[in-house]
Amino acid sequence: MKFDRYRKLRNGINYYGENIEIETVKEAVINIPQLVKELEKYSKEQ
Repeated sequence: MKFDRYRKLRNGINYYGENIEIETVKEAVINIPQLVKELEKYSKEQ
């Protein structure tokens, strides 16, 4: 669900020119690297 949320935010910005709140950006800067690390462990298991 987290990954999908950030995908939708990115698409909104890139394709529709939507603005997002600075607090959302601050949250994303913290959460996205953590999410990437979490997803990487699944790619290493296979």
